[in-house]
Amino acid sequence: MDEMDIVQEQEQMIRDHALFVTMRMLKQGKYEMPLMQKGIRCCVDCKDMIPDERLSVKPGAIRCVSCQARKERDYYEWQI
Repeated sequence: MDEMDIVQEQEQMIRDHALFVTMRMLKQGKYEMPLMQKGIRCCVDCKDMIPDERLSVKPGAIRCVSCQARKERDYYEWQI
């Protein structure tokens, strides 16, 4: 077993432990799943609901139209 195998094994143990803890907390009601995983689509920036019209045009949208426009505007201003 070389160093890379040891590191990969340790990383997997950390992932397994994090999953175990999360599942235990879910069962105990101490952890709330992110809204997107529940099927409720909300903007990652402002936390408002993403309108169905936007999701019908862009199903993978993670931001509402105004937050996406702000992000793109900020990005383009940074590029100039």
